[in-house]
Amino acid sequence: MACGKGRHAKVLSEQGLITVGIDLSEESIQYARRFEHKDLRFEKGNMLETLSVDSCDWIFNLFTSFGYFENDDMHQSAITNMSNSLRPGGKLVLDYMNSAKIALNLVPENSVQTELAHYSITRILEEDTIVKSIRIVKDCEIFNFEER
Repeated sequence: MACGKGRHAKVLSEQGLITVGIDLSEESIQYARRFEHKDLRFEKGNMLETLSVDSCDWIFNLFTSFGYFENDDMHQSAITNMSNSLRPGGKLVLDYMNSAKIALNLVPENSVQTELAHYSITRILEEDTIVKSIRIVKDCEIFNFEER
């Protein structure tokens, strides 16, 4: 679930598991489809909606792909949809960010200079959300990005 470009799904299929990777991003699914074979397929899907798969032995939601919804009802909906896709006795593996620990150890800012560019990164905690601002200076051009 939230398979991105398929790297974890690919590894699971290489271990002999019949694997379906699902992601909201059509672009990521198109990229991941280059890895498809008889025991590995990818499809577009949204964990906030009823999923197209059922009777799964395992559902993996890895690499902090959970915990970013606007409210707890949406989080519960995602968990319910994933759980409903499991067979009896199936397991849901959910990896999410421990925001309390991160808040205690948050590095508010740092800079990195590489041969290509200078990166200035700031991090702040807004309510329950970590906001990371990235400023890149390359060849006298400035690029600004924000991650939430």
